[in-house]
Amino acid sequence: MSADAFWRNGRFKKNLRKIKDNAVTKFHRRVSKNGVFMFERKRVFIATLALVFTLSGLTTSPIALGSSEAESADTTMPDPDSLVPVSSMVADQTAAKTIEITRAWSRATPPGSPMGAVYMDFRNHSLEEISIDDISTDVAELSEVHQSIEVNGVMRMREVTPFLLPKNRTVSLQPGGKHVMLMRLKQSLQAGTVFTLTVTDSLGIVHEVPVKVGGYGQMSYPK
Repeated sequence: MSADAFWRNGRFKKNLRKIKDNAVTKFHRRVSKNGVFMFERKRVFIATLALVFTLSGLTTSPIALGSSEAESADTTMPDPDSLVPVSSMVADQTAAKTIEITRAWSRATPPGSPMGAVYMDFRNHSLEEISIDDISTDVAELSEVHQSIEVNGVMRMREVTPFLLPKNRTVSLQPGGKHVMLMRLKQSLQAGTVFTLTVTDSLGIVHEVPVKVGGYGQMSYPK
């Protein structure tokens, strides 16, 4: 009898099911010292099939078929040099989704003026609070985030430290509110020029921010 004819035989399928159920039942009755049933249905079923095929004289068994499929499977390992470490992938994604600094601008300053101000938008894309740890520029000796507040009818400026960016929020620096104060300017800021502000956040990421200089009375981002 061929292997295909043997599998199609209804009596064989019925007897095979009966043999498997009997074997599984016997295994279920085996109890370990801790009273835990030893369920090994898959192992019992494979052993039963092997026994039936051996007794029937068939040359092809499900175990052999499984071995052939396993041998034909692609077991080629990837080149280790082509793999990207998970930590690097996470770091790249983190850097791309932390903070974004846009629309940075400043007003022109008269010659000899010791101070200037920079305004911009900070967008925190992450799900955690991030602080700005350092701000610097080549056009001034000192750069700090300040807040304009009114004290007894007089507008005063105080340093904002720490300068925090809430998670998934945008913080805007605008005239009359928070701003980056440039102190001890090394040169006057001229309308139409661009200088660079270097911003370092609490994640250690350094942002090189171009700052566009508007006119003396500029109140919003220069066109």
